[in-house]
Amino acid sequence: MTVKYEDMYDEELAPEDLEAMYDLMYDDSYSDMYYDVVNDVSEYSLRDLLGECLIPTVYEGVAACSKLFVCCLIFRITVSLGYLPPLWIHVTSATSGILCLYYFFGIEMYYVLAFSVLGVVSLTISHILLVKYRGPVCSLICVIFLLGCELFLVDKTQWHKIRGSQMIVAMKIISLAFDIDSGLISLPNPVECFGYFLCVGTVIFGPWISFTGYLDLQTRKFAMGLEPGVEFGSSICFLKRFYLLELMAFLGRSLEVAFGL
Repeated sequence: MTVKYEDMYDEELAPEDLEAMYDLMYDDSYSDMYYDVVNDVSEYSLRDLLGECLIPTVYEGVAACSKLFVCCLIFRITVSLGYLPPLWIHVTSATSGILCLYYFFGIEMYYVLAFSVLGVVSLTISHILLVKYRGPVCSLICVIFLLGCELFLVDKTQWHKIRGSQMIVAMKIISLAFDIDSGLISLPNPVECFGYFLCVGTVIFGPWISFTGYLDLQTRKFAMGLEPGVEFGSSICFLKRFYLLELMAFLGRSLEVAFGL
């Protein structure tokens, strides 16, 4: 006899129905299925885990970050030349940042570009009409734009992809507006604003830097000497130790799965 799902909560079940329900709940096929899954997992060797999990993950990560690294290197070389005018440095920063946005986000990068344009327009209008309230006005505009994108304008899946970059641009717009209010800097021109908002070194993964910190990048050169080599070597040693510990932990978990420990 077939037992329906709603009959399981019926208090007046016949003895044969109770027996059928018991057989359904304790069917050996479910136990066999469970043990088959466990055996399939335990049959994975360490080589399988490395070949099917660790190596593809590392390869995808390196492939994803390689273009970002190349764009950052181009911008760094452009800054270190010392012969180009500041305008071309800002143009290189914004252009390389747009290329990385397109590589990581595709067509969704236009939301980040639109937000940058909105930031420049907001700074310019508030600088003309509301001289003492650039910071609060730009903060309110950024919050409204972000809420509108998250709730109404952008698909949730797309928004989760670009939300980090949008937050970085929002912090740059707001901090720049408050720095202008406090008299630390004057209003930059649009090219400088776009170079700052879309800086290739920060627009994808961050971190946030101030506008003065962004301008400091233009005066830095490639350091030559012993100190950079020492810093680089110590960084490599730290990374080796960190990843060695992570690898040991991963190998321990892999052995537990492989041998059923």
